[in-house]
Amino acid sequence: MSFFKRLFGKKKKVQEATPVALSAELQRVRELDMLMKDLLSGNHYVARSEYTDALSGYNDLLPWFKVLKDSGTFEVFCSNNGTTAEEVSGVLKRLDSFSTLIDYQNEQFIKAKLLSEKETSYEKSSII
Repeated sequence: MSFFKRLFGKKKKVQEATPVALSAELQRVRELDMLMKDLLSGNHYVARSEYTDALSGYNDLLPWFKVLKDSGTFEVFCSNNGTTAEEVSGVLKRLDSFSTLIDYQNEQFIKAKLLSEKETSYEKSSII
């Protein structure tokens, strides 16, 4: 009888995986990542005031995550929030060296602009 009971009895409900609620810090890390990628992907000269104002609201993230790393709970935090330590570390490393990255991008933008203007002026002079 127990065989039939197991076969035709009430079915147990399968628990659906609930999405992991992101911590406020991880949400801010992801917002920061999007902001930095947006600034680095732009096709314009990025003024220091443009990015320092934008990034000033995230200055507290570096010390906060440094405390987690120093206390040995960084990996646990990442695991509990459904992310990897590499993702968060990469964003924080980019934040730490962001002025250097922007300087390099600005330098490349200026070189490309000068080259473009030089080609344009050469084309105009060859037409005349």
